[in-house]
Amino acid sequence: MHKRIMHLAGLFAACVMLASFTVAAPTPSYAADPTSTPAPSAPDYGKYTVLSTTELDLGAGPVSRHAHISPDGTLFAYGDAKQLCIYTIAGDMQTCSDLIVNELPVRLDNDSVVWSPDSSKLAFTSDFLLTFRNPGTWVMDAKTGKIIKTTGIGFERASILKDDNLVVDLAPKWLPDSQHMVFLRYYQIKGKRTGPFVNVLDVPSGNIKEYENLVSESISIYLTGISSDGTLLAFNNDGRGSKIEGGLWLYNLNKNTFKKLYGISKTEETPRVMSFSADSEQILISNYTDGTADPTFKPEDSPIRLVDVATGKLLLVDSEKYVRRAGWAPTGKAIAYIVYNAITPDINGLYIATEPGKPGKMILPGFFIVPTSREGQPILWAANDTLLVSDRDRGFKLTVVKLGVK
Repeated sequence: MHKRIMHLAGLFAACVMLASFTVAAPTPSYAADPTSTPAPSAPDYGKYTVLSTTELDLGAGPVSRHAHISPDGTLFAYGDAKQLCIYTIAGDMQTCSDLIVNELPVRLDNDSVVWSPDSSKLAFTSDFLLTFRNPGTWVMDAKTGKIIKTTGIGFERASILKDDNLVVDLAPKWLPDSQHMVFLRYYQIKGKRTGPFVNVLDVPSGNIKEYENLVSESISIYLTGISSDGTLLAFNNDGRGSKIEGGLWLYNLNKNTFKKLYGISKTEETPRVMSFSADSEQILISNYTDGTADPTFKPEDSPIRLVDVATGKLLLVDSEKYVRRAGWAPTGKAIAYIVYNAITPDINGLYIATEPGKPGKMILPGFFIVPTSREGQPILWAANDTLLVSDRDRGFKLTVVKLGVK
């Protein structure tokens, strides 16, 4: 599936001639102020273990079924091709909505679903790079289940191959105040395409501020990550048809500056997941490797890496084991990760490391996956020390994992 996404993105990039321009970046007023809200001190994650596991009667992973735990750990979103629902973490459904907005179906990109920091709303995009239909972003109210289209309004029936005027919005990420959302926007005007531009949407008012053109000049930039203070936007560039080098890049929304963290030698190496640590000093990335078919399962062949924001240096999550998926703790530098090895399956399981790059300890044996159909998200570790994973050995049943100190 991932190869198809990149292939179609390449076709999209090759459809028309390209142009570029830049817009001065306004100063955001909605980023977190670290001087007024100091980060909480991290607990001793070295003492953490699994306090309980709860298997829910819901499956996630295959057949477009997907689940996303809220930042506070009290709720999770669960969906398929037709609906998006909100459940309590105990598995009780609260609200459920059909993916039909303005009488048009929305084919949701389940790897784009992201909760607002206050756990009140979700944002997502359509699966436009697969369907070329109904571009835009949507927001769902977690309490009422109401879904509204927030950007791309009026382009529901537009065609990338036929229409002279079109906007394509990708990669929504919430900013710290839970009222603003940053996303990427490509323009197609009179047969020419430019972008992507960094845009910030004021969700309550619908007002949009346009920042800088990332100057891809092709659809080679389509995935992002945002730092906890809302100032650094990490973005991928798969290198195809781009004016700038492929790899992992940073854009500073306050200073309007760019920085390349590292380059790639082939498209498959483009970062797929970009997740900042709580202190924004490192970024967890994964490439487009599935992580289950490696013939040797050597640690250095793991699809997961950690990137130092200051230096761009790449680091293994675990220097001794093959790591296929991972996610940051809500505070500090601890990391949860999934080990898989078909040669020595007794080491398969969920692990915690207190310091990135050094071997951690297994806290739960088994073969687990991130609960989305393409695993294009990190493991989400909620503020109440709850995780949500799918158990592949149990028919991909959703499993709630509660962590803590006994």
